[in-house]
Formats: sequence, structure tokens, C-alpha cells
Amino acid sequence: MAFCRFLINLYFCVLLQRTITHVSGLLASRVHIVSPGFYSWTETPSLTHFAPALETGVAAARRKYPHTNWTAEILHTTKFADCFGLRDNIFYELSKWYYNRPYNESVLTVIIAPGCVESGYLAQLATGWDVLLITRQDLMLLEMVKGTLKEKGYTSQIDIQSALNMA
Repeated sequence: MAFCRFLINLYFCVLLQRTITHVSGLLASRVHIVSPGFYSWTETPSLTHFAPALETGVAAARRKYPHTNWTAEILHTTKFADCFGLRDNIFYELSKWYYNRPYNESVLTVIIAPGCVESGYLAQLATGWDVLLITRQDLMLLEMVKGTLKEKGYTSQIDIQSALNMA
């Protein structure tokens, strides 16, 4: 488990560093990270397993970029009881969070989520708000896309993978 957290932390730091440098050209003066999710020992994409890596990654980013104000926030409500509760309530809860905070254009807002079955919804919100989203791939969405590709005549795993890489 500790090795997994180390890998997640390493991946998080590298990805965030590259993304922020790419998006802003310069480092933002303030980066605010929000992570919506739920707590559960039995489900892997829960904040129980993800939050320690997030905290460690933010601490590493603070050391590496001391002139940037790094803040992180966990967005958790009782409506986020499991993956499906998260999926069913993510639009309302994340929108409530987003529209009730003061807007500041000098703050780079980043949504980082462990990802369950809500990744497609998170992508819709992040796109509409022009906010950076980092999450794992939504496996249910991927299976739906694979099913659609099979219906369109892509039969082999290589054909499907090629089509997914072109998207």
C-alpha cells in the first residue's frame, strides 16, 4: 500500500507540474485543488486511499514551487456514499461549491478526483468552467465506447485500441 501511495504521489507531482506549466506558461500565483469523493475502505477509488497521496503531492509541490500558494480541499457530503451516490450528486454538489466561492482569475482551479463512474460528468463541468481536470479513466464510459466501436465494425482489440488512440 505504501508503494502504491508513493507511485500515485510521484505521478501526481509530475502530471501537475507539466500541466500547470503547459496551461499557464508561467506558474500561477495560487493553485487551488478540489477533490470530490467519498470515504470507504472497501472501494479503491475512494478518498480513504486517495487523500493521503493528494496531501503528500501538495506538500511536494509546495517545496518545489515555494512562490506558488498551494491549497487543497476535499469535497465530501453525505450524498457521496459510494460511486453511484457520487455519480448521482456530482453535478449539484460540485456546482454548489463552484458558484458559492469567490471568483479570482489569478487562481488556477484544478479538480483532481480518484474517479469512479462520475468522470464523464466531471469532464462536462470542467469543460464548461474552463477548469483543469485530472482523474483516472472512467471504465464504464470506456466500455460503452468500446461497445459502440464494435457495433461500427471494429472487431479486434488492435482496431479498437487504434480508434481510441485517434480520439
